[in-house]
Amino acid sequence: MSNQYGERCVLVELDLQSEPSIADAVGAIAKMSSRINIVINNAGAGITGAIEKIPEEEIKANFETNFFGPINVIKSVLPQMRKQNLGLIINITSIAGYMGLPYRGIYSASKGALELITEAFRMETKSFNINMTNVAPGDFATNIAAGRYHAPVVKGSPYEVSYKTMPIY
Repeated sequence: MSNQYGERCVLVELDLQSEPSIADAVGAIAKMSSRINIVINNAGAGITGAIEKIPEEEIKANFETNFFGPINVIKSVLPQMRKQNLGLIINITSIAGYMGLPYRGIYSASKGALELITEAFRMETKSFNINMTNVAPGDFATNIAAGRYHAPVVKGSPYEVSYKTMPIY
């Protein structure tokens, strides 16, 4: 695959919920190139519902994608970036990570956690000439809603009326 400048781009499959997949992807990149200069952690999964009603396994899956996956990607590339004494890691968080939003609390928490861990990583890696930053976009049209987990509206739930009327879909 070539980009608009005719340069070759290679796509490498990676499953953020699998540490072996992350290690394999970073290993494949290392075999293709002697450097890893920039990493952009852009994956994200949406989740909506009253926190009390969201199944624990869905909460954990959301954190695996939005928080633990990016951490594991960072941990996988840091040795190479330290070796080359250079690197930039950009984590795509969300403006939702700065506030709790009704019926989006889990998403807000996962993106807020990534925001804070990036700040700590930034201080820990500064002496290695590795820079980290967050980009926290607001709401704009993407296909994240297509794969978003929506807790069902439960008839008779104390959240039935307010959750059903929230513009979350």
